[in-house]
This record gives sequence, C-alpha cells and structure tokens, in this order.
Amino acid sequence: MTNLSKKLISFLEGYGKDHIVDVTPVPKSIGSIKVGDLLAFSYRPNDKNKYLNGQRLALVVKPVIKDAKTGNLLLTVVKIPFLGGFTSANLDELYKSRDSLPEGSYRTYIMSNIIGLLYKIT
Repeated sequence: MTNLSKKLISFLEGYGKDHIVDVTPVPKSIGSIKVGDLLAFSYRPNDKNKYLNGQRLALVVKPVIKDAKTGNLLLTVVKIPFLGGFTSANLDELYKSRDSLPEGSYRTYIMSNIIGLLYKIT
C-alpha cells in the first residue's frame, strides 16, 4: 500500500494510472533512479520546517549524483504541477525537451531530506 496524497491520486487517475498497480516504492540510491523516471515523494527542506512536507511529483532530468563537497546524494528534477491536464504525450514531450528547459525550471533535492519512500510511477 502506498502512502500518496489525495491530490497525487487524483492526478494519477486523470493521467490514466492506478495508484496501486502503477506506483512502485524504490530505494533512495543512485542505481534505482534513472533519467526520465516520474517520481512522487515527500520532502523536508530543513529541520526548521519539519512539518512542511508536501508531496511532490517530478520528472528526473539528470542522473542522481553524489556531491563531492557534502557527500549528499542529489536528485535533479522538473516539478510537475498537480493541476492535471497531463497525458503520456505531454510528459514524453517534457522529457524530450528537458535539454532545452531553462536551468531555473530544475529543482535539486537532497535525498536525505526526502521523508519516507520514493515512489516511481510506471
């Protein structure tokens, strides 16, 4: 059983995905996340905001890397809004055009600040 928000479940239904069948928990590691994966996760930006952990839906645009300075695993994504209207073709087009997206549209998350599991949507 996945622990997904109502907004995310509603988005997945509009996208044509079943939140039980098409969502798989994956470990927070370099080998389990590939460019092009659609992920859902809860994130805590810092200890001060430990209760600010809204769920995010994101498309991975760069491989997971280990930061040489801090040793943190970094996840670089493009956030997908829960507003709906996305289809498989929209997400495929977003993935194909990821190189032309401005760097400002990317978000980098520290994997150790992700609360609980990462969920891959297949």
